[in-house]
Amino acid sequence: MAEQLSMITGKSVATKRKLDAMVNAESDRAVPLDPDSDFDDEPKPEKRAIKPSIPAVQKATPRLQACGERQLDRCVTAARDNGPAVVVVVVSLSLRLRNDAGADVVIKADDNNGAAYDLCPPHDRDQDNLGHAEFLGLFFSGTAQPGVGDVIADHLLHDEDVHVVVVEPSKNGFNFARLAACVGALKVGFENRQLGSELFKRVTKPQGAVWKNVINQTKKCRSDLLLRGKARDLYHELP
Repeated sequence: MAEQLSMITGKSVATKRKLDAMVNAESDRAVPLDPDSDFDDEPKPEKRAIKPSIPAVQKATPRLQACGERQLDRCVTAARDNGPAVVVVVVSLSLRLRNDAGADVVIKADDNNGAAYDLCPPHDRDQDNLGHAEFLGLFFSGTAQPGVGDVIADHLLHDEDVHVVVVEPSKNGFNFARLAACVGALKVGFENRQLGSELFKRVTKPQGAVWKNVINQTKKCRSDLLLRGKARDLYHELP
């Protein structure tokens, strides 16, 4: 009798029956999964909670800010928004500051020669550069007396409720005020490394290759003595 072939596999019906029997036998020997096995008891990884981001307008204002005179009101108001105990100290790099914005303390800083800063005089002047006494005065006065940066640092270290706003009203006031604020943050770091690092990180840095280089060089100093020496060297490199 001719061998009968399966319409599906093309194999003989006898062969297919044999294969089916083998498969059924293997199924009978298979061990069913225990619903109470240890595998079911493995803890599932917990999903990490995603913290909602805080809008910039809701974040606390940094305790150290730098601005031009037109932005002074906004900076002082932002500082006061941090709480009723806030004390705002304005450090001015110009004796001609006309608006104190209601600050609690206003300090008109002196340069390295002990003269009040006058970075916005009525007469014409190139505002792209700082004179010898003006530049070094940010770091120290006289031979090795406290400079503008020390004044800023002393107030910030004195009380955690104190906020300092450095202001300079000339057309390049942003750069000069920002430079002074950065020096103040570095000085804080010599006394309180964590606080100084936080202040330096959040304060706005000056723009332009010259001032960026000053910041990059001075932030490497690990003591006030080294910072003053670096400032002297950097002045001679200014254009």
